[in-house]
Amino acid sequence: MTRYILGRVLQMIPVLFGVILAVFSLTHILPGDPVLLMLDVQYTREEYDEMKSYLGLDKPIPVQFVQYLKGVLSGDLGRSIHSEEPVARMVLRRFPATFILSISALLISAVIAIPIGLFSALRRNTKVDYASMVGAQLGISMPIFWLGLMMILLFSLKLDLLPPGGRGEPPDLAHLILPALCLSTPFMAMTARLTRSCMLEVLRENYIVSARSRGFGESRIILKHALRNAMIPVVTNLGLQLSRMLGGALVTEVIFRWPGIGGLAYDSIMERDYPVVMGVVLLGAMVFILINLLVDISYSFLDPRIRYEKVRS
Repeated sequence: MTRYILGRVLQMIPVLFGVILAVFSLTHILPGDPVLLMLDVQYTREEYDEMKSYLGLDKPIPVQFVQYLKGVLSGDLGRSIHSEEPVARMVLRRFPATFILSISALLISAVIAIPIGLFSALRRNTKVDYASMVGAQLGISMPIFWLGLMMILLFSLKLDLLPPGGRGEPPDLAHLILPALCLSTPFMAMTARLTRSCMLEVLRENYIVSARSRGFGESRIILKHALRNAMIPVVTNLGLQLSRMLGGALVTEVIFRWPGIGGLAYDSIMERDYPVVMGVVLLGAMVFILINLLVDISYSFLDPRIRYEKVRS
């Protein structure tokens, strides 16, 4: 197992290098001159050259990339163009809010969607099954920005039950409910559909038929034999969902004014603060890679044949 994990960690190195290269390339692809953003309108040529040298943009691109790579490896992501605050500090200060929002949305998705998918599979082609899948289809079809606005309109403005945005001072659970529900809705629908299809597939396997022919109870067959095997793709999907939530929380955070890295990315894009945008993208990519590693490891625990095959290969 240790060898398998070590091999997966080593595989992350070229991926991380590619991510850093891609993020660095953004500065030369995106429109706008970062030097001009830091100067007054009445700037002189000397001031422009001095600021360009201060930002290190007067050096050849390969030299700039090496310096950026050294900075990333040492935890230095540069400074914000507007506030001149270290980007790493800005991103890490906002990341916990996004992490809490994404984990809450993932838990809501798993706790509600897996039982619905399981129950729907066990009641296949009944009214309950049809209603569950229609609800799942609606959840997938509704755009998050529209759903978020409707939630604010109903629960905050009409019923006055929950706050419409922000995180509260100090942070409280009431401010988390609406954005977490909004973010989890499409993922909840996908998880319910996936759980249903996986359970239906497992229930057709020969070992399930054999267990029934040997007289095992239905609950034992479902919980001990079917559910564990059906959960392998569901667990994989939940891990990928978490990484998608971290990256896709931007819309939810903007709608509900949630102070996470999604809101930080939006503000930075509007202000063309490219170092901050690069820091957010880089952190998101690194979290995505790390979550995939954890998913692979958990996958091998659920199905030991996977790690044995990896070791032999």
